[in-house]
Amino acid sequence: MNLKDLVIDSTNLDSQKLLQAWQWLVPANMEIAMITQVGDAILLDQDNGSLLFLDTLDGELEMLADSLDAFQKLLGDEEFVIDYFSCELIAPLMHHQLPANTVYSFKTPPVLGGEYHSDNLEIFDVYHHFNDMGMLWEEISQIDMDDKEKDGN
Repeated sequence: MNLKDLVIDSTNLDSQKLLQAWQWLVPANMEIAMITQVGDAILLDQDNGSLLFLDTLDGELEMLADSLDAFQKLLGDEEFVIDYFSCELIAPLMHHQLPANTVYSFKTPPVLGGEYHSDNLEIFDVYHHFNDMGMLWEEISQIDMDDKEKDGN
């Protein structure tokens, strides 16, 4: 298995449109470098060349590497690839070819009670996936903020 088997072709996708629903979390200077088959994204910071991981399943943005060279080294780490590219989750689906501009997305996201299992995945338009998950996590983050304000934190 190589990296091409774990990502979708994102060369003709509009990064700004894909990240529009994530503006509450993702700075405007980010460009999508690659998209995993489960709709997470590796983002390139156009200002400093660092690479970040947009976890659409958990609604988080994580620093991965401060340069492309450092990221290339990470790609040589089997555990990193298995984890960040959701290899175990998509392994049962690897014999299927994803149509262009689609990802595997959870029918019911785990945060809403769905199972973290390949049986809970469906093929979904990549733009709809990013939009739906971005809006979901923005709403959840607002609920979390409201709870913190009520608790006085």
